[in-house]
Amino acid sequence: MPRWFTLTLFAVLVVIPAQAQDDDEPIDDTITYDSVVSDTITHGAFFDFWRLQAEAGDIVFLIMTASDGLAPLLYILDEGRNLVARSDGPLEGPHADAAPNETITLEYGVPVAGEYLIGVGRVGRDQGTTTGSYTLEVRRANPSTTGVDLFQDVVFSCIDFEAVTAATLELSPEAGESYRISVYGFDGFDPVMRIETSESVEPGSCQTDSAAMGGDQITLPGEATITLEDEESPGNAARVELAQVMGDRLRITIGSEEGTPGRYLLVIDGLAIDPTGDVDLIDVWIGPRAAETTDMLVYMLAVGSSRLDPLIEQLNLENDDEVLAFCDDAGRRGCEDVPGGDQLRVIFEDGEEIIGNRFSAGLRLAPGSPDPMLLQFRSRNTSTGGYAIAILGSLPALELAEETPTPAP
Repeated sequence: MPRWFTLTLFAVLVVIPAQAQDDDEPIDDTITYDSVVSDTITHGAFFDFWRLQAEAGDIVFLIMTASDGLAPLLYILDEGRNLVARSDGPLEGPHADAAPNETITLEYGVPVAGEYLIGVGRVGRDQGTTTGSYTLEVRRANPSTTGVDLFQDVVFSCIDFEAVTAATLELSPEAGESYRISVYGFDGFDPVMRIETSESVEPGSCQTDSAAMGGDQITLPGEATITLEDEESPGNAARVELAQVMGDRLRITIGSEEGTPGRYLLVIDGLAIDPTGDVDLIDVWIGPRAAETTDMLVYMLAVGSSRLDPLIEQLNLENDDEVLAFCDDAGRRGCEDVPGGDQLRVIFEDGEEIIGNRFSAGLRLAPGSPDPMLLQFRSRNTSTGGYAIAILGSLPALELAEETPTPAP
């Protein structure tokens, strides 16, 4: 990396105004995690700076989407205004220029807490020729358990009944994603869902609606296809469609009404890995009654025309740099204990399909603890696209202790 580039950036930085006055002045403003900003790059303002306060250990993940002919470039300066990361390649070595209107990403692990500058510009910098608009999204890629309730309910109350928890999931909704959450019960399991967000918690609000689920076809690994009774509201299913989630956390609790035992299939579609390098982090709990003796199968299935190559990793909740287990292709390559994803399919009554294939990822979560397990969903390579999560689990029957006969007096 030529030393003049760092010095030039620093020299330009110290003279930029505290706030942009018009489109021909560069921006120098603050930004926070989970923010999205938009602006333009012109010949007069061929870079913008966004100031980010970061803590040691943070993984900064940037997404820049260019339009109107702009060839995008991202870079990061530390508190000493040294160049520490750039989107077009290593600090020293060959570089690859982005094409006009491309979406690029940049990831950087923060070694020391402080203020970092995110530079947004164009290929060639002052010698570049492209101009246009951009959108910048700033994320903290590593998970934070701050604010995550590590415990789950054994039983939760609905309006006129109680449900026993079979599984719990917690995820961070992304802008533009809409979720269809479907639960199917087998062998007596009577599905109930409780949906909570960080901004909306309604005690007693349980979802049991199965309208329009009659006719859904489900094929589980190694089993014959089941078609839900073609009626208005099948009794062994429930569905919630979320078009817009308020809040930064979404918690889904799956239960069985009055604790009736059996198996369940949970399907969440509407998720996506996009752009390249994107990851989704989800906390998963096996229900307290089930955790001691039963495992859980978690699948990641590419949907529609998606070219995504799914990969699931289980991370250490205390140290997310440590991968405890992973699965690329279910049924193969070290995942032989998980039935292949090509044995799992759901065809909805409206004709939409979620069909696994030999590239579907699948991970078996072992029993033993009701504590949360942190899963990372991503692409094995640079591919992007939509995907669905399918979870197979069970709720065992409640074992009652035998009463010891009272000795006769």
